[in-house]
Amino acid sequence: MKNAVIIDTFPDDIHAHSVAWSVSQNEDWECFHIYADNFPSKSMLSIAMTMDDLMLGYEGPEAKIDLTKFDQITYIPRRCKGPRISNTVHSDDMSASYSENISALSAFRYILTSLPNVISINNLASKRRADQKPLQLYLAKKAGLVIPNSLFSNNPNDIKKMLNISSDRLAYKTYTPCTWRQEYDSSVRIFMKYTNLISKSVLSSDQVLRDTSGIFQNYIEKHFEVRLVCMGSQFFGSKIDSQKNILSKVDWRNEQEKLAVDSIKVPLGIQESMIKLMTDIGIIFCTADFIVTPEGEWIFLEVNEQGQWLWQEEACSDLPILDAYTEFVKNPSTDFRYTTEKKIFSFEDYKRYQWNIDYQKAIKLGYEDNGSHITLEKFIDANQ
Repeated sequence: MKNAVIIDTFPDDIHAHSVAWSVSQNEDWECFHIYADNFPSKSMLSIAMTMDDLMLGYEGPEAKIDLTKFDQITYIPRRCKGPRISNTVHSDDMSASYSENISALSAFRYILTSLPNVISINNLASKRRADQKPLQLYLAKKAGLVIPNSLFSNNPNDIKKMLNISSDRLAYKTYTPCTWRQEYDSSVRIFMKYTNLISKSVLSSDQVLRDTSGIFQNYIEKHFEVRLVCMGSQFFGSKIDSQKNILSKVDWRNEQEKLAVDSIKVPLGIQESMIKLMTDIGIIFCTADFIVTPEGEWIFLEVNEQGQWLWQEEACSDLPILDAYTEFVKNPSTDFRYTTEKKIFSFEDYKRYQWNIDYQKAIKLGYEDNGSHITLEKFIDANQ
């Protein structure tokens, strides 16, 4: 019997494709993708059980999977989408169909992660827990990390009070990624809300502030910023020189492709605190963002339990992140350490040998660019 990695995602997720390529080089492992956007209009799932047996099956354009034939399964709920209801369903029944199918998907995912031979990166309950920004900061402080003064609120009085005590300068963030889709004659553009500086002079009306809760933090002067990739007890750090460009000073994502990025050694104290934080949240993998002040102090900002990381290896070829992740998915644990002396798999090799094949497959599956940081289409546009 074989082992399997199952990645729950969307068709143009280049992270999922690169991991499938590297994992499948080992004859003892197979890698499958589940595209819940195909369910139920193009794919089917079944759960059957008796007093003696349980059967889980998934069948779609991208894969046909019998989940009972594997010794070990690593399940990665990277981008849990779906369902997508067919237009053959009557408009009056759309709501009921969506409700039934979201329940069916949820049941499938929860039973899958409950099987004794399945390990999740990360489990579904911890995934939801990790998405709570206030909880992240509370647990980060508890773990020994330094955090910014923060307010999560839609109370205009509290927001103005924080502006008064923060020299009329706050960083404003959203709880979740906010995107807007703009269709043009021959293309579609995705706009995303990044971190902004606010002051009283640009503050919205009290009613607008009440209408949408937000995250307000005291603005911290930066020397540079750091993105960590955390796999169990293994850490890879990238130093982002965000203060060289005006547009990237507040949020480096505004100028990501133009910034210098180098590998950086992660202080032992930060590693120890991150392990405590991940344990408290209940996750074994995440990315994490830090500010490093001119005085050298590391300030924790947030974790993303399924954050993007290929761009770090692309910017710093000495970071063996894909190779480490390939080993990690075969042995996902809190005490994982990457010990390989010579890396086997690299993002550069994936681009050279496999990316065009995966892109053509994604086209056939009819994917839509969802505005993620790295997609197959965006990679191809940049390399043509």
